[in-house]
Amino acid sequence: MVAHTHRYLTGLRGLLGDVAAGTRRFDGVLARYLILRRDRVGSSGYVRSWTDDLLWHHMNHSTDMTLGLLGITDASTVDVQVAHTRPDPTSGKPLDITLTMTTEDGRVGTVVGSYTNETPQVCDYYLAGAGRTVFVEMNVVRDRDGVAYEPDEHPEDEEDRVLQNREFFAATRANRPAAISPDTILPAMDVLQRAQDLIS
Repeated sequence: MVAHTHRYLTGLRGLLGDVAAGTRRFDGVLARYLILRRDRVGSSGYVRSWTDDLLWHHMNHSTDMTLGLLGITDASTVDVQVAHTRPDPTSGKPLDITLTMTTEDGRVGTVVGSYTNETPQVCDYYLAGAGRTVFVEMNVVRDRDGVAYEPDEHPEDEEDRVLQNREFFAATRANRPAAISPDTILPAMDVLQRAQDLIS
């Protein structure tokens, strides 16, 4: 099983289901994941022996979700471009990266990541298609009609990490593949490797 937590966010999961069913199509996706992570301190405050990697950790989630929202299951058909700041002198890695994926039919997915954001964390998705836009911020889904999904109004929906862990244990007990297996995230790995090659 792979811990791609964004796939368990109820609001995004509904949009992914619509795309897979063919009832929605997005021509452009802009994803942002902006946090402060300049040193080896994680979100819990624990000091780690290793340095986090913006591209392969946080942008990994956003890239996977962007591909899904564009309905892309084969990343070999996607052109990948990347822009980044100069590497941080401590980690040797860029702390601000913009990744652009363009499909053969002219749709575009852009993922912006930053480890230098000193304001509150930003994790959102702007989706455009067929004259209708959708904005997802911290699992709250909005469109031109207002709030389409609000987690606080659905206490029956479990928190994303709870659902993720529950699926892991259920798959282990049943000796079956988990809902999010390594194969399902290979398109994102393909894109990230090509982005890494461009950065290197």
